[in-house]
Amino acid sequence: MADARVGVILQARMGSSRLPGKVMRQLDGGPLIASVVRRLRAIEGVQEVVIATSTHEGETPLVAWARHAGVEVFRGDEDDVLDRYVRCMETHRFDAVVRATGDNPMVCPIEGSRLVDLFRREDVDYATAAGTTSGLPVGAGLEIFAAEALRVSAREGTEPHHREHVNELILEQPHRFRCRSLVALHAHQASSLSLTVDTPEDFAAMTGWYAAYRAQRGEGLVPLAWVVATHHALAGAA
Repeated sequence: MADARVGVILQARMGSSRLPGKVMRQLDGGPLIASVVRRLRAIEGVQEVVIATSTHEGETPLVAWARHAGVEVFRGDEDDVLDRYVRCMETHRFDAVVRATGDNPMVCPIEGSRLVDLFRREDVDYATAAGTTSGLPVGAGLEIFAAEALRVSAREGTEPHHREHVNELILEQPHRFRCRSLVALHAHQASSLSLTVDTPEDFAAMTGWYAAYRAQRGEGLVPLAWVVATHHALAGAA
């Protein structure tokens, strides 16, 4: 699918039982979601980044920020995330979708670019650069879906977990889909490190990563390679 129109659908909500409103908490001079969007926009081969949130009135601060920042927003069912993805995909006429989540402000645009390139070269239905097989830290990876694979999942995925997690039907029936896993570059490998933000402790740690990089290196996107190298150095010194 060399000529595929590829979009990032960034699922994000204000609701969170462990860290309410986390996507709008201040990180690196702006809301956390802004850091996520900046990194996703740096992925090569992607035409557009769209925030997919729910129709719940509590999403108003997120929607207001996105519109002010010039980020497209799609609103759908709060619980049926798969339906939200597919309807967002159809609205924006994406041939393929990179799935991202709003609690990962250290997602890696380099690995995202490698993932999109793999998808375009090998014409797969689903590919992942995440989890232990990739070697990436938790929260640094992404997935990509061909549009038809998402449509099949939406038609046939009837269980609650199918609707909540988007990729479940594909993972359960890999024989039906052309699937690939991407191994991260060595400089990005640290599978024991978590860079996702689910709790107040996670947010404090992420604030620390950003502050340390700004103090040492200054402006620009915080490279995942720097985070991984710093992590390994601290672990080695412990």
